[in-house]
Amino acid sequence: MLWERIDPDDALRERFGFVDMAAMIRWLTSALTRHWGLPVIAVPRMVISADNALAWVETTAGTFVAKVCADRERFARLDMIGDVVTHLGSTGVPVPVPRPTTSGAARAQVTGSTRSLSVILQPAVAGDLLDVTDLEAVAAAGKVLARLHTAGAAMVPALRSAGFHAGATDLHVRLHRVAHRLHRTPALERIPQPLRTLDRLLAGLPAIKGPATLVHNDFRSTNILTLHSQVTAVLDFDEMAIDHPVVDLARAATLLNTRFTTWDPAPAAAHAAFVAGYRSARGLSDAETAWLAAMMLALGLLQVPDGRNPEGWAESVEMLAARA
Repeated sequence: MLWERIDPDDALRERFGFVDMAAMIRWLTSALTRHWGLPVIAVPRMVISADNALAWVETTAGTFVAKVCADRERFARLDMIGDVVTHLGSTGVPVPVPRPTTSGAARAQVTGSTRSLSVILQPAVAGDLLDVTDLEAVAAAGKVLARLHTAGAAMVPALRSAGFHAGATDLHVRLHRVAHRLHRTPALERIPQPLRTLDRLLAGLPAIKGPATLVHNDFRSTNILTLHSQVTAVLDFDEMAIDHPVVDLARAATLLNTRFTTWDPAPAAAHAAFVAGYRSARGLSDAETAWLAAMMLALGLLQVPDGRNPEGWAESVEMLAARA
């Protein structure tokens, strides 16, 4: 299991319909042969995350990661995401471009033992999860996010037509709702100053202009692979949406250091390096800069009662408030 504390055999049976790992490997071997024309040599590793299973598959054409989804309600959306990732790869954004099926599709729906499953096959990419103490890599990640936003802007009309989720256009309403929730959070009573700072920032936020774009929505160390301080791949676009780029930047900078089973804040130096890297590829207006400070503080405050390291988040938001 990638992050859940449950028995993997139970998850495999209940979510995917396979009696054991051997049965799923036999099914996956057949699926890759039939839909991708790839003979499978071995499946050395598999992990389960919610309704997804990720299998590392050694084939005669190289090593791939097969991502299998059991949530039928998401199949149509996942088909479109596969096409989006393919397009982003064509623009130079470092993503593992899906290997097309023999029919040319990015994904395939394959009948399993008891249900239909959606499968995407992507090349295994060398790299380690982003280390936020490697400031060169952190800056490179910020630059990649900016490139993703720039490339994604042209895709918005088609994504809207396809029914992709878009964030509410009024950012003021969204942030005021967050602030209202924070004021009702008992855990923040011991650190009142950051919340007072957020109220002050909210009162002076200017109108923000600029078009919405494609946002990753889960851009953090667990989804960023690096090698020699450069980004080799951005993973997992399943949460992508249409929104203002500063929303994605704030979320990414704030949650940059969070992983599967740890939820620690990134140090201030990583925040600065990440935003600087982003600015080097896509400048921020004065309004966006003001919104970035407010949204990072609000998102950090949201972590204090729920994070695995409450004291760490308290210290982090106090530093964010001091810089705002």
